[in-house]
Amino acid sequence: MSRFLVVGNLADEKWIGNLIKRVKHADPTLIIDCFWSKLTTEQPCSASKYCDLIVHTKSHFPSFLYKIPRLRIHIKERDVTLSFKEFIQDRISENKHYDVVNYHYLSNETLKCWSLIRKIAKKTLLTPWGSDVLRRSKRYSRLMREYISHYDYVCSSDNPRFKKELIDKLAVKESQFVDLDFGSESIDRLMENVHVSRDEAKEALGLAGKFIVTVGYNAHEEQHHIEVVEALARIKDRLPHNTMLVFPMTYGGKLQIERVRQKMEQEGFEYKIYDQYLSYQDIVYLRKCADMFVHAQTTDSNSASLAEYLFCRSTVINAAWLKYEHFEQFGMPYYTFSDFSELSKILEKAIKGGSLVNDNLVHYIEQYSWTYKTPKWVALFTGNNTSNQ
Repeated sequence: MSRFLVVGNLADEKWIGNLIKRVKHADPTLIIDCFWSKLTTEQPCSASKYCDLIVHTKSHFPSFLYKIPRLRIHIKERDVTLSFKEFIQDRISENKHYDVVNYHYLSNETLKCWSLIRKIAKKTLLTPWGSDVLRRSKRYSRLMREYISHYDYVCSSDNPRFKKELIDKLAVKESQFVDLDFGSESIDRLMENVHVSRDEAKEALGLAGKFIVTVGYNAHEEQHHIEVVEALARIKDRLPHNTMLVFPMTYGGKLQIERVRQKMEQEGFEYKIYDQYLSYQDIVYLRKCADMFVHAQTTDSNSASLAEYLFCRSTVINAAWLKYEHFEQFGMPYYTFSDFSELSKILEKAIKGGSLVNDNLVHYIEQYSWTYKTPKWVALFTGNNTSNQ
């Protein structure tokens, strides 16, 4: 019987939630504990019912301090560290140990406790998500680099670019990498719904008869929604007459949603913003309905959303600074642009040229499903696999 600890935000349904659910279903004997590494009033994800123990970050300071903007962030970070140390000390006093301690969305507030965690962990596994390492300050990254050197394993995705960024930015050693990544629940659902056509997906969403251009996949300004809309506006008279812009914005910033809404009203495009919870069936329709997907964010790591649109054989436009060699090995599957000034020209080219996705890539992307990934996670948690490939 194996015991593992998840260190992360237990409110996350898409990644941590699906991981917990999938490994527990695959091996019901697994004992799963969770330290919630965030001071929050959010509700836990539905998969929390599979956790044997959940310990929350607690506040340690007078309540008035949390109302001071300049102090609030710093004392909340301090709360995470203090709570994590208390959690570890409690496990030490109980003589409780974990086969694997798995950190998600890396932060120095928990990583700095490396010497303590070794007293209760046989193995430590870090799972970087992308922005947690790519969008940090130089000072923060220098500290993270030092802390990471004390951990056993770091998950590497199929994306060689992200692996190289981990080596360059955080000095992760080749011997630390383990071939392990999240699965995509959406790809599992897309595989189950291969019979649904693009027109049927549009019909299901009330978008029948439209040429759908999907921009980004969340409400963070790093998706560069505004710049993409401006590029589309420059060729508006050369777009299909039934063009409709779709913005999946179910998570991220409310301010960016309002910016996009104002910009769309200004440019006069027909559009639809999805900013409320979507079921997985709705996500299937949303991916399948896209005639074109424009991917222009600042950084990206595991490329799951991009993979979903490629799986659906959408015509994809991808920023040149986001290179995915693992997808490109089957032939260039998307049109690229190096600067937003040239995006209008590339959009026109893509509309005329259509999808570049081939069958080999679609079959490869099936490996992004949880059906494929779950056995690898279970093998690591139960001590059967720590190979770096």
